[in-house]
Amino acid sequence: MPQTNPKRTLYAINNNAGAFTTIRLSCFAIYVEITEDLSQNGGQQQGLQYYALDPFAQSANILANAEGPFVAPAGGPGGAQANGVPITPQIIFGDKHQIHSVSAQPLGGPGSAGNIDVPGGVVTLGTPLLAVRTNSATATNVVVTEYV
Repeated sequence: MPQTNPKRTLYAINNNAGAFTTIRLSCFAIYVEITEDLSQNGGQQQGLQYYALDPFAQSANILANAEGPFVAPAGGPGGAQANGVPITPQIIFGDKHQIHSVSAQPLGGPGSAGNIDVPGGVVTLGTPLLAVRTNSATATNVVVTEYV
């Protein structure tokens, strides 16, 4: 199946009293943008609470050596959009100017996406980027845009 650049994935996240949702790479991304889904909550962004995760953290203690917590502020109502995605992302990983560079290194690996890598092997997880939840009492979605 051909992959498009960028790859966009929608994740449901909890409210500010709920558990953090771990966002992992799903491709060999060089640059990643995370924004709140404007189709939720009447198009009003609420802000995001997040931890920047250690890429070597074990899943049993995903917040070990994490940086944060941080709060990404909400954008103003009616902000500029392109295809329903805010033009200014709330959280960024990587360097946007390296997207088409042949020498840029990816932020990590995508894991096996539910597939077993070798016969008798186990499913592997992608590199963790962040643990996120909304900054209000209302749950929402985030759009994760990964550039290869």
